[in-house]
Amino acid sequence: MKITRLLRILSLFGFLLLMAPFYDSCNGERMHRIADANAEATVDSTAVKIDSTLIDSTEICNTEVDIINNSVENFEPSFAEKMYDVIDDDNSENAFEFAKISIDNILEFDYKAFKKDTKKEKDLYKVFFFHLKNFCFVLICIITFLIFIFSFKDSKWRNKLSRLNLILILITVICLFFEGLFETITQIKWGYYAFIITNLLIFYYSRKALNRQNS
Repeated sequence: MKITRLLRILSLFGFLLLMAPFYDSCNGERMHRIADANAEATVDSTAVKIDSTLIDSTEICNTEVDIINNSVENFEPSFAEKMYDVIDDDNSENAFEFAKISIDNILEFDYKAFKKDTKKEKDLYKVFFFHLKNFCFVLICIITFLIFIFSFKDSKWRNKLSRLNLILILITVICLFFEGLFETITQIKWGYYAFIITNLLIFYYSRKALNRQNS
């Protein structure tokens, strides 16, 4: 009875985790490199203006750095705001958003446009893994909902569906490394880890409940 109750809680928690931040496709090192390049270009252009006006460049650079540091200190977010950004990261996608991308692509599919784009695309495998990842999330959302439904019944389907969910999650992780957008581990958000751990627990306890039922 305790295992059944625990499975219901884990199943509900797993379904709610689908709304948690999973992955940030735009938070890679490439963005930092672009920002650094822009910063260097700004410094170089400033140096030219300083030479033309015969002003001490060192003093002005130090002043600019102080102004920037003061601005950063003045706009430093509070601890509560930082924790809220971690829990509800607007820049990251959740499982439902990945699934929506896949569904929209299916509904708006145009074979002629697809054929034309594939001829222009050099790295077709990246496109394949991108769409495979999103479609897996469609299945994950459906299966997670079914696991929650079956958690109210003593059914062997809980174990089978949780195993299938783990396989699909593993596929999405593999796709992240091959779709061409992954650059740093910080792009994978806490929702991904929590969802994987929750599904491992569901698989373990549903297996345990199934063994008890068969014994």
